[in-house]
Amino acid sequence: PQKMNLVSYTKKLFRQILPPSVINWVYDQYIAVRIWSLKQRVLFFLQHCGDLFPDTERKNIIRWLQHRKLCVFPYEFSEKYKPDDIRVHWDEAHGLHYVEFENKPLYFKRGLTESQIQYCYSCLLREQDPESPHRYLDPASDVSPGDVVVDIGAAEGIFALSIIDRASKVYLIECDEAWIEALRLTFSPYANKIEIITKFISDRTDGDQFTTLDNLFEGIKVDFIKADIEGAEVAMLNGAEQLMRRSVGLKMVL
Repeated sequence: PQKMNLVSYTKKLFRQILPPSVINWVYDQYIAVRIWSLKQRVLFFLQHCGDLFPDTERKNIIRWLQHRKLCVFPYEFSEKYKPDDIRVHWDEAHGLHYVEFENKPLYFKRGLTESQIQYCYSCLLREQDPESPHRYLDPASDVSPGDVVVDIGAAEGIFALSIIDRASKVYLIECDEAWIEALRLTFSPYANKIEIITKFISDRTDGDQFTTLDNLFEGIKVDFIKADIEGAEVAMLNGAEQLMRRSVGLKMVL
C-alpha cells in the first residue's frame, strides 16, 4: 500500500509540474519502447521456434517484421487495405455512417467518427482476406446454399453479410446493444431471413442476459456456427451439447 501511495503521489506531482504536452510525449515514447521490445521478443521466438510454424511462412513473417512495425497481420496482403482509401458514406435519413461491402451497405454504430470507421473497416478486410489466418471461411468449411447460419458475436455483421445470399436463415447474436440499430439497417433488405438476438451465449441460462445454444435452438435445424466471442467459446460449447449431438454435418468456426 505504501508503494502504491508513493507511485500515485509521484504521478500527481508530475502532472502538476509538467505541461500535458510533455506528459503525452513521454507516454507515447514509453508505449513505443514497449511495442519495440515486444517486437524483438516476437522475432526471437520466430527465429527459434523451429517446427512450430511452416518454414516458408515463418521466414516471410520474420522478413516482414524486420522492416515494419509490429501488427496483428504481419503479411504482405495486409498492406493493400489502407484506411485512407476507404470511402465512408452518410445516411441522412437514419443518421448513421456506412461503407459499401460487396455492393451492399454495411452500417456502423453511432458515436464512431469517419476515421475510426475507416480504420475499423480496414481491419475487418484484413481479417477476412483469403490469405488471412483469421478468415472464418475456407474450402473445407464454408456456408453451403440453403444453410441455417448462427453468427455469434456478430458486431457490425460483415461475416453474415458476406454469406447472406447463400443462407436460408441467419441468426445474428450480439450482446452489445449499441450494434443493434446498425445491424437492423444493414439487414433490412433480408428481413425475411434474419433474426437478431441480444444475448450472451454461455453454458447457463438465467432467463435474462445469458442463454445456451441448446436453449435457443431446441428443435431448430442449424448447419453452420461462427463464433467470435472473446474467450467465451468453451462455455458456448458446453451449452451446445444437445445441438451438436443431433446436428449431422454441423460446421463450426471459432
